Amino acid sequence: MLSILIPTYNYNFSNLVYELHKQLTVEEILFEIIVFDDFSEVNYSENNEVKFLKNVSVNYLVKNVGRSIIRNLLAEKANYDWLLFLDCDTIPVNPSFIKKYIQELKSDQRLNVICGGVNYKPDEPELSYYLRWNFGRQREQQFYADRIRKPYNSFFSSNFLIHKNIFNQIKFNSSISLYGYEDVVFASDLKKKEIIITHIDNPVYHIGIEDNFEFLNKTKIAIKNLIELNDKNLLTKKEVKLLYSFEAIRKFYINILLRDMYPLLGKKIEFYIINKKSKLFMFDLFKISYLSFIYKR
Repeated sequence: MLSILIPTYNYNFSNLVYELHKQLTVEEILFEIIVFDDFSEVNYSENNEVKFLKNVSVNYLVKNVGRSIIRNLLAEKANYDWLLFLDCDTIPVNPSFIKKYIQELKSDQRLNVICGGVNYKPDEPELSYYLRWNFGRQREQQFYADRIRKPYNSFFSSNFLIHKNIFNQIKFNSSISLYGYEDVVFASDLKKKEIIITHIDNPVYHIGIEDNFEFLNKTKIAIKNLIELNDKNLLTKKEVKLLYSFEAIRKFYINILLRDMYPLLGKKIEFYIINKKSKLFMFDLFKISYLSFIYKR
């Protein structure tokens, strides 16, 4: 019935697997938990222990393939019709997490894609992790009612259930090699095929947040990837707010000003974001300035 698919890289996923296995066993359904490790540089001994649980397999790739391809490989490996994708650095908010998904499937046979949502714990972390936590709380954690209003823009690959036949029609775009926006492309492809995304209140906590410095660097990579995806017409301003804002300021040549100012002020903005409890406005300013700086058209 249910294949739980977990891509991982340099992370201790054992607590997630133990919690899922406990919930699945209680439900008494056919299930499997499949973990694919994307050629991690760091190994955790705890990860090797979970493979001794019933219906759990841990597979180690011989090279790093990236966030899109690894999810496609997981789906190919799956034996059941329903695929529940979970990021390795998440944990269910509720002990009835699996039960809730099963109840949804039983309540409506027409469902194809179900998103449970992502939350961030309310306790403020230390300063060095504040940026990622604050961004997650303000931008990614959304009330169920808000997600329903914008079902495709509210899609996150960290916690979603999809029928295998539907997944095989879409798949994650294997041409995406850099970090970032692969889930936005996936949601856009679902929309193009008029496949409905159903949102429910069944979140996971994102607990593996990066420190400010790492998150800023990953954001730079994601913006570079966004330009490439835009050049290929895989994403436009309709799907990505940053592109919408960029196109808006280009009409008034403000992007030229930001481009020319970035070499002078960019590092100062980055230092402020990394070392202070900055407002997300500053992070937004950094993103659009960096996009203006590296945009070559």
